[in-house]
Amino acid sequence: MDAQFSLDAILTIIDDRKPGTTGGSRRANSIERRMDMLDRYNESARRVIFYARLEAGRFGAPNIETEHLLLGLMQADWNLVRTCLTSEVSAESIRAEISSQTPQSKAIPQNVDLPISDECKHVLAFTTEAADAMGLVGIGTAHLLLGLLREEHSLAARILREHGVSVDRIHQEPGSVGPLLPKRPCQLRPCSRRPTDCPS
Repeated sequence: MDAQFSLDAILTIIDDRKPGTTGGSRRANSIERRMDMLDRYNESARRVIFYARLEAGRFGAPNIETEHLLLGLMQADWNLVRTCLTSEVSAESIRAEISSQTPQSKAIPQNVDLPISDECKHVLAFTTEAADAMGLVGIGTAHLLLGLLREEHSLAARILREHGVSVDRIHQEPGSVGPLLPKRPCQLRPCSRRPTDCPS
């Protein structure tokens, strides 16, 4: 997956048009903002979004959900996730947990556009805020992990917490981005935004 294909593919994934619609002026007005956001994603972070779409399709899900982002994160940067876990658990075990808690239908072909859920929009917004809080231009997989944790009522966040992953633990991990993240309460709250306030 080269960088240009990755960017084009992700732009399609995060386009929240309903299937079969053109999106009209709304898409035209938001595409530049989405391009600016995705230009900040490094290759690994882009792979997370791309893999999340593949995972949603395998589950036959109508939307890309936070659990699909978590599965994509594990594929793109398992070392990061494993470092933050307090329990000896494998990627296969986490996948099994997700499978047992989510409905599954017939797989959806890769050429079918799937919208991202409102929870995932919140995660992407939190991800950008985490990088901004550190004064960083680039966005990586650690920022996506922080974004998943902050959408705390999501399935992905619950599974991460069950295995000891928390914002505080990321702060304590040597070499992670956690120590750079300001511990201001306003940056650690669950999302209070409306979906229309988040990147579309």
